Amino acid sequence: MGTGAHAIPPVPPIELESGRAVVLRPIDPRRAELLVDGFCMDLITYGVTTLEACIRDLRARIADAITSKLIHHDDADLLLVQPSTPERIWLCAIRRSGVAWRVDAVEIPRPHSVDTGFALPELEPGEQEQHLLASYQSFRDLFVPWAQYADPQAASAVLRVKVDPNELWFLRFPLGLFVQMKFDGFRQYSGCQWIVTHRSISSTVAAQQAAEREMADTRGFLNGAHIIINTYAAHENAQDAIEIARGVELVLDILKQFASIRFGDETATLRWTLNPPPDALAAILRSPETHFLFADFEAADGTWHIGDGPHYCCQPCHHPPRHQGESTFGLGPFRDGLAHIRLVRIYHCNSIYNPFRPALPPAAENTLAGQLLATGALFVEGSGSAETALDFICELLNLFLGRSDLKTILWARSVAGLCDLDTLLQRANALLAARGFAALSNM
Repeated sequence: MGTGAHAIPPVPPIELESGRAVVLRPIDPRRAELLVDGFCMDLITYGVTTLEACIRDLRARIADAITSKLIHHDDADLLLVQPSTPERIWLCAIRRSGVAWRVDAVEIPRPHSVDTGFALPELEPGEQEQHLLASYQSFRDLFVPWAQYADPQAASAVLRVKVDPNELWFLRFPLGLFVQMKFDGFRQYSGCQWIVTHRSISSTVAAQQAAEREMADTRGFLNGAHIIINTYAAHENAQDAIEIARGVELVLDILKQFASIRFGDETATLRWTLNPPPDALAAILRSPETHFLFADFEAADGTWHIGDGPHYCCQPCHHPPRHQGESTFGLGPFRDGLAHIRLVRIYHCNSIYNPFRPALPPAAENTLAGQLLATGALFVEGSGSAETALDFICELLNLFLGRSDLKTILWARSVAGLCDLDTLLQRANALLAARGFAALSNM
């Protein structure tokens, strides 16, 4: 294990699920190489942190990270948040460094507060940016090696953040917004994924790869997706009311084109619903055919609200033309009941963190994210801020006009005179440009 100045006390071994042992080759008391089957990680600790303490506390997490990369070939960077003592936490970054991986680990006092003013709605111009910058600076002060040793030239990748369930306060840092704003240390990422349950990194990666393969299959996606669009009276009084109305009309025009798509002897049908009443929404969630759910919900008070606009289904139905009853929709009855859903993506609400209930930890049981996680759905994607209705519309436009296979279907229908792809793209690009999104091209 080394001698003299490079000697370190014996540490518990790191073993993978397969039973293979990771070779620990110390370089000095704060640095070592981790080697297994030609795979290499360079582990560096900082401050008062010792290599012995790091491996003692994080060996299970490090083994999980190695498994995700060695077995599942996951290219995502990792950020691990793990308790150390009642007053201290571990922050550990695992990022690619050349042909190897670099681990930067530090043990620090748990912070007393995190600025979440960025999540408050109706801020004055410039106020959200100020709160966001304050939050970012707090993160940098907390984890100095993060930006110091980031590689801005690294290939675009996802950032996976594995947060111990006892440290959910960390979700108050809007890392996804740091990615969008391309702040130092985040500019190389395409997105941010949080893992806040006891699920391991390696099992999450394996499940995501399987879900992505299913979503990439055109017929599987069309048969398994359900799009829910909710409209609200507040939209009509919004500053961007005209754009919202045009966006909803455009999205419906696009969705209707996928009503009956032939694949040899079989037919695929995309399902969508505008302003589903509670019984229809419950049926959508419980349907074993629902594998990918994309929806927007107003939830300013931490509760889903049914859309109050006109109702339509993709097929003839007997629902009332407009829901007149209770507007709230609870997720309690769906606990452990939605394991058939691979992906739930919810827009237009503070699903992860409610800034009006600061004492409630992010993704806690009483938050929308916590309730969605309790349903057993495989992946739940939400937001720490209140996304706009137009953000949801633009996401759907990118989904259905940005995927080459779906665009090919629209092109074929356009050639047959069943739709006009050029006009759809022109309408879409006008909305996307107004929201700062890149333009979509034709075939």
